[in-house]
Amino acid sequence: MTPQQPPAPIVLDPTGADRNREHRQLHAGGSAILVDVLGVPAWSVSDPALLKELLTNDDVSKNGRAHWPVFEQVVQTWPLALWVAVKNMFTAYGADHRRLRRMVAPAFSARRINALGEVVDGIVTSLLDDLDALPAGETIDLRQHLAYPLPITVIGHLMGVPARQRPAFRSVVDGVFDTT
Repeated sequence: MTPQQPPAPIVLDPTGADRNREHRQLHAGGSAILVDVLGVPAWSVSDPALLKELLTNDDVSKNGRAHWPVFEQVVQTWPLALWVAVKNMFTAYGADHRRLRRMVAPAFSARRINALGEVVDGIVTSLLDDLDALPAGETIDLRQHLAYPLPITVIGHLMGVPARQRPAFRSVVDGVFDTT
């Protein structure tokens, strides 16, 4: 009996030309599937329960510098290096992660989150009012007009970004996550 070869990774399109097809393909592959992201093999996890288990498991590291043998080679040329090379709370673990988490934890206390409900309601109301002001009969892209601006507006509020600076803040965040 010959050993079975692992399936070839799904090569992700960096332009995102057909994201819906890619999403269907990734979900059809099960909870986790091997992908190729601009020449770098990685796992795409589509099961929220598995993702939570991985992110909270002490045996799983998010620190590529410490546990990815080709890290230094990859970050030299990979267009998405910023996503894995940045040093922050999301890529830290252990004592460094706890230190960084303690710094931001007060912003996410139960009292602060409960108080945020009114702010989020106001933001959603404003976004819905903007939708209501669009010409009747036109197709509305809810992702563009509601799902996209809502989180960054809430995050901007949490970070204390003044309303007049939030479009620039959004532009900076978009730039960080731009895969083109």
